[in-house]
Amino acid sequence: MNIQQFTTKFREIKQQRWIPITRTGDGKFGNTLEDMLGLKENNLDRPDIEGHELKVQKLDTGSRMTLFSKESWVGKPKDYIDKFGWQHMTHKNSKTLQTSIISKPNKRGFYNTTDEKYMYVYNTKDNTMVNKIAWRTLCDTFEKKIPKMISVHGEEKIINDKPHFWYNKAYLMSGSSAEKFRQLVEDDVIVMEYKCYYKYNENKLRNRGTSFRINECHLHKLFGNITEIK
Repeated sequence: MNIQQFTTKFREIKQQRWIPITRTGDGKFGNTLEDMLGLKENNLDRPDIEGHELKVQKLDTGSRMTLFSKESWVGKPKDYIDKFGWQHMTHKNSKTLQTSIISKPNKRGFYNTTDEKYMYVYNTKDNTMVNKIAWRTLCDTFEKKIPKMISVHGEEKIINDKPHFWYNKAYLMSGSSAEKFRQLVEDDVIVMEYKCYYKYNENKLRNRGTSFRINECHLHKLFGNITEIK
């Protein structure tokens, strides 16, 4: 699919207004839209539509958007969950490390620091190094996955006890760079987030990836050119 095809199809979807959501989970709005566009779910390090990565969020959600995920554990995640984790809020007999990390220590003691070549994550408990990843690796991943973006927004509504979504705004975004990405990480605008927990009664690690995320209101700092699809 190219940009012109997406633009035509998006306008058609927008005019349909409330679309029944056919998927479940955190990515249900995006996955439903991908189904309508005839796109296969893309978890690879490459964009979805003619060099543009497709992202979908509710309007004014206030939550961060995931740019990409990249693992960088120094040791085994379970060892860090054993040592630094806390009780999961919804899963019994489980400990989690689900937290956001910036340059200042958070309430769990995690913080990041950088030098010319690497980004590191430590915990203040005993200054254990938890993550280490090369800036070149992070920047290459960003440039491959999100050189440009299509950011789609909409509203959710429950109709007959089922979720529906009106995909009513879309923006083409370009003009990003590895340098901008790195600066926004170092400025704590783009944050690193763990999304893992361990179910001790099942001896299973659940890891949805270590993500780099940004709030919608800061996207203009990452992309120099933003145009709304009317």
